[in-house]
Amino acid sequence: MAQECVQCGAGEEEAYLYKCPICHKMVCEECRFLKSGQTFCSRGCGEMFFHQDEDEIDEDGG
Repeated sequence: MAQECVQCGAGEEEAYLYKCPICHKMVCEECRFLKSGQTFCSRGCGEMFFHQDEDEIDEDGG
């Protein structure tokens, strides 16, 4: 099964694809969202990666 970028649809033959550490979708170098040296498929996944610990603390009342 061929992988493709979730943003632009570029395939593995056309571009290098990265796997998002949050949702595991593939994204190409042109479409990726970079935050603190990490590659994400979108700004939402990038923000979630760095703020999920804060949300857990808020839920625990900390």
